[in-house]
Amino acid sequence: MATANRAPVTLLTGFLGSGKTTLLNRLVRQPSFADCVVIVNEFGEIGLDNLLIEHVEESMRILNNGCICCTVRGDLVDTLVDLAQRRAQGMLSFSRAVIETTGLADPAPILHSLTVDPSLTPDWVLESVVTTVDAVNGNATLSAHSQAARQVGVADLLVVTKTDLTDGATAVRLRTRLAAINPQAEIASPTDNDLARRLSETSLAAAWRPIHGAHHQHTHEHDTNGLIAHSVVFDEPVDEAAFLDWVDLLAAMKGENLLRVKGIVAVASDPSRPRIIQAVQHVVHPVTVMARWPSEDRRTRIVFIVQGIDPSVIDRTFKRYGVGSKSSAATA
Repeated sequence: MATANRAPVTLLTGFLGSGKTTLLNRLVRQPSFADCVVIVNEFGEIGLDNLLIEHVEESMRILNNGCICCTVRGDLVDTLVDLAQRRAQGMLSFSRAVIETTGLADPAPILHSLTVDPSLTPDWVLESVVTTVDAVNGNATLSAHSQAARQVGVADLLVVTKTDLTDGATAVRLRTRLAAINPQAEIASPTDNDLARRLSETSLAAAWRPIHGAHHQHTHEHDTNGLIAHSVVFDEPVDEAAFLDWVDLLAAMKGENLLRVKGIVAVASDPSRPRIIQAVQHVVHPVTVMARWPSEDRRTRIVFIVQGIDPSVIDRTFKRYGVGSKSSAATA
């Protein structure tokens, strides 16, 4: 299948009971998701979620008896390859895919497969990562389960569910905590009328949203389960080769704790066309070259979501590589 015809993939994740299947039901009723293929992973031998999804049977794939991030990851790859082949042969017709993970999944290995597996990249492209968070139990879940915090940390869009079952103060505290864990993610409600549209706009858009307070170094005290969101801004264009070498080095040395890197980069050799850089753990995604800057702000802006990495290590190695100058940083 030609690269131009790659089908976008939405990865839908969130902890157990956070409302993923309910949100998926809303999405597949939207016109822009009407012709999507749905892949559901359930942890256990008996699948139930597929019975709750209002979707045509021939466009549904169920991966049972394991977590999609480990024991059935090979099945996910095989399923996507099979779907792409059937689409190319005219046996199936769909324009996009939604993968709903089990609530126990660490999304990082799935992102790895979608972005670097040579059997998938010709036919599929990751569009966005959506994480559901239960407004009633969200704070307790984030405190008790580090996996929930990791799901929040990799999201492009956070959908806070069950807000009608809790009070306003609890919801505000949860949103504050979510913003501390992942300040670049949008936060939405499942009832937002434009939710389907926002899903297709968040993947790269998050890279150039303003980094609030990035001009001043500061630390906010929030319970983030050891996750740190560290933002770096460079006023001057960077040396592209040195920058990419530095990102590769950081991923190689600290990849296990490098949950996500996302940014828009001004390069000295081609300042009118910014680069979009994204990395997940040990994997640095291929650089995307944009045709133009999305706004008048042409500074390099990078957000690192890390766990167990001192942000000063990032800043120190950045300077050692001589990548840029006139920088400012913010840590949350």
